[in-house]
Amino acid sequence: MINYNDIKIIAVTTENDYYDSKKKKRIKYKKPKITKNLLSTKKSVWDLGELYEIIKFYAEKHSGYETECEITFRTNVEY
Repeated sequence: MINYNDIKIIAVTTENDYYDSKKKKRIKYKKPKITKNLLSTKKSVWDLGELYEIIKFYAEKHSGYETECEITFRTNVEY
């Protein structure tokens, strides 16, 4: 059986430009502004179906304009 341990779900938002109301135009950043927000941590999941449901939930809820979900985990095999 495969175990999925130390699951971390992070929302990563990348902003390339912003709107300046005084100049009334969009201005690009020299370097993109990257914001990371830790959404969830889970110690372990024992089933691939449960891992899929977790990934699907956070991907649908937090993916959007300029935002992506970054999911990391470790695996090991238990006999």
